[in-house]
Amino acid sequence: MLALTLGKTAPDLIGYYADDGQGRSYPGLTTLPLPVLTLDAPGLVDLVDAARHSGLLAGVMTRTAQRAKTYLGYLNQLRNTTTVDLNLIGVALLGPDRRVRRLTGSLPLLR
Repeated sequence: MLALTLGKTAPDLIGYYADDGQGRSYPGLTTLPLPVLTLDAPGLVDLVDAARHSGLLAGVMTRTAQRAKTYLGYLNQLRNTTTVDLNLIGVALLGPDRRVRRLTGSLPLLR
């Protein structure tokens, strides 16, 4: 979900179709590495705030989005949920490498 959010905002993140050795075509993948890091829920909120303050795009996945059956249902639920109650479960950051690393460099990889 997070990759789709970033891809919608920055379509150049998705590579071109690629063919295998038999000529079968495959949709493009992300052109950037996407490390999966770990951080607790309160830390995610702080990370999103810091990222936005630094001018980075912060795509978020919330418990509300995870439970929604439709996009309209998600939008309606989101409008009735305070920022504090969103329950972030994932974040994807996009922007200059240096700024992203400044915020995420000390986070451990998910194992």
